[in-house]
Amino acid sequence: MRREYYPSRNTIEQNTDELIKAFGAYVVYCFVQAASPVSDSTGVDKYGDKSQTSDRLASFWIQNVLSPFDMYNYFFAVIAYNQQRGQNRIQSKRSLYELETDTVEKILDAIKKKYPEYYESLAETSSNYIRGPKQSALEHTGRKGRSRK
Repeated sequence: MRREYYPSRNTIEQNTDELIKAFGAYVVYCFVQAASPVSDSTGVDKYGDKSQTSDRLASFWIQNVLSPFDMYNYFFAVIAYNQQRGQNRIQSKRSLYELETDTVEKILDAIKKKYPEYYESLAETSSNYIRGPKQSALEHTGRKGRSRK
């Protein structure tokens, strides 16, 4: 994912599409590598079961190679660059990991236009959260979040 890419030359919509392609390729590549057959040189586990060794290696690979937080940082760096042009981020009272509402809407619109079937499915799934995924996550972790109106 570290190829030559200049987000400053693109719109939010173009950057969104580029991120979808990059993350999609990255995740599928990791899944393919995790699903690759275990070679004989890998050996078997202490109980002599090659399939359990393969299962453990696949699980280890996915849990340790895919880093959602690193992906989020990459996403945020690309998208926030577009948002920050002309803004003084230091004076902002938002979290460092929070986008402007209009930026979020532009990203969602770009996904909806380019990938409508996926968008509808994701929108339906996320609608299962009563107050939204972020609020549910705060409640799940035991922190009390303030509702923004």
